[in-house]
Amino acid sequence: MFKRKRKETEYMQQSEVGEYFEPPKEEMSRRKKIMLAVISLSMVLVIGFSAIFFSMFYVKKEYDYVSAFTDLPDPVQISSSGEFSQAVDDYEINYEIKAEYTITGLVVEKYYYFPSSIVNKISRYDLGIVWGPLLGEDLKDAMKFKNKGNRFLHYTYKNSLISKLGSREAIVNSLSNNHMIHSSDYILKCLRNVREGDYIQVKGYLVYMSYSNAKSRGTWNSSLSRTDHGDGACEIIYVTSITWLKLK
Repeated sequence: MFKRKRKETEYMQQSEVGEYFEPPKEEMSRRKKIMLAVISLSMVLVIGFSAIFFSMFYVKKEYDYVSAFTDLPDPVQISSSGEFSQAVDDYEINYEIKAEYTITGLVVEKYYYFPSSIVNKISRYDLGIVWGPLLGEDLKDAMKFKNKGNRFLHYTYKNSLISKLGSREAIVNSLSNNHMIHSSDYILKCLRNVREGDYIQVKGYLVYMSYSNAKSRGTWNSSLSRTDHGDGACEIIYVTSITWLKLK
């Protein structure tokens, strides 16, 4: 009898020690389930945000091939007329078409405007574009461009560029700051994908634009000349197509 009790006591002691060090199997399973749920949720969020980002920014670019970038045509403006309107938030936007417009050249500056005002909502981007004699020069050293967020394209150039091109007018009449109004979500995606250094062709209309709601109203008119400078000299383009250019 005595020996049997001693063995039972030893067994109980060993059993207690074993239970102290081994975590319950139910607890391990519960932790694994929580970890799997967290990992699964994280993957769903990553995939979801990736899909949103992809849908907002990806666009299948349209390309055209040219023999040389120095042979690109100057901007083409054809007198035209027409009116149309759209509603943005509580504003009524009215457009008056002044000309059909095509501009082809090198993008030297791009600026994004946060859509905090009605003008910035309909025109999210400014593109600084050069053409003609400026396409044949090394602009990295000869000219510098900067948009400071005030709808102006600021630029500086070396005097040596005047000597090469013959006059100051040859420089300032071969560049423009363009306020881009997107005609569709697709065009907005295209504008998002334009980069400085891209050669592009933009087609659309030069427009006079007016906007109004119950509290405010205003106008915004495009330049209709390539030789004006300063305030009011920018082109306001209602963009209908953007094509990227590549060498053959």
